[in-house]
Amino acid sequence: LIKKHDINSHDVTKVEIHTFENAVNLDSITPKTIEEAQYSMPFVVGSALLDKEFGPRQICENRLDDPEIKAQAKKINLIVDEAFSKRYPEKIHARVVVYTKDGQAYSDTNISVWGDADDPLSDDDLKYKFLTLSKESVTPAQAKELMDMIWNLSKISSINALVSRLHDYCLS
Repeated sequence: LIKKHDINSHDVTKVEIHTFENAVNLDSITPKTIEEAQYSMPFVVGSALLDKEFGPRQICENRLDDPEIKAQAKKINLIVDEAFSKRYPEKIHARVVVYTKDGQAYSDTNISVWGDADDPLSDDDLKYKFLTLSKESVTPAQAKELMDMIWNLSKISSINALVSRLHDYCLS
C-alpha cells in the first residue's frame, strides 16, 4: 500500500492490521534482539513503512533502537479478525488499513501469502529476490553469475562448478 499509493511514513497516522489471533500476539514495539524483531509485527511493519521495502536490511542489530522505527511501530494496531482466526493455520490472512494525515484510508486484504503455494513467486520475482538477498554477500556480477548457474542446474552434468563458485565467492 505504501509503495502503491506513494505514502510517506510521516504522513501515516495509524495502521490497522486485522488478522488471526496468533499474529496479534506478535505485538512487541521495542524488540531487544534480532529474533524478537523478526517476530514483532509493529517493528516489521514500522521498518517497512519507513523504508518502503522489507528485507534483511530492515532487521539489523543497529536498527533495534532506531527512534524512527519505534515511532512508526507505535502507529501499528493489531486487531483479531475471527474469520481469519478460524482459517488459521491452513490460510494466513490479513487486512491492512493505512490512515493518513489528510484523512485518507488505504486498504488491502491479503488472501494468500506471496510466495506460498497459493500465490507462488514468478520467475522474475525469484530472480529479484535472489539478487536482492545476495547483494550483502557477493558483488552484483557474482550474484548474476550464481543466479544463472542456479537457473540452469538442469542443464549441467555436475553441481561441482556451482559449489566451487559459492565457495570462492562466499567463503574466501
